[in-house]
Amino acid sequence: MKEEDLPKITMLKAAPARKASAQQQQTRTLTVESLRRIVCCLCFETKADVARVSAFGAFADQTFLSDIVRTCFGVDIDEEQFCTDVCEQCLVQIEITWQFYRKVNANASALKDLYR
Repeated sequence: MKEEDLPKITMLKAAPARKASAQQQQTRTLTVESLRRIVCCLCFETKADVARVSAFGAFADQTFLSDIVRTCFGVDIDEEQFCTDVCEQCLVQIEITWQFYRKVNANASALKDLYR
């Protein structure tokens, strides 16, 4: 596949502990070279020295991190992908989202039990 045939993607550049604003969004052309530099399969971070973990390692409650990403975001991480690591910044966001997801589901379950 030629580089000009590859789709354009939107990558968010955000500072730590802040949400990315619309002005921080940047459109880049996805190239074979840019794929080689990506170290996080979620945010497409390219800094090689960023701490990261495997998406197929155990996470909260001994569940694979990839399963939590699929449950919370509907994104499948395939072991055959170009990158299967998740950076520390994304890991923090996943942990917060996972805790909220579990809380909402526990509350919904309790409410269902109340009306039975």
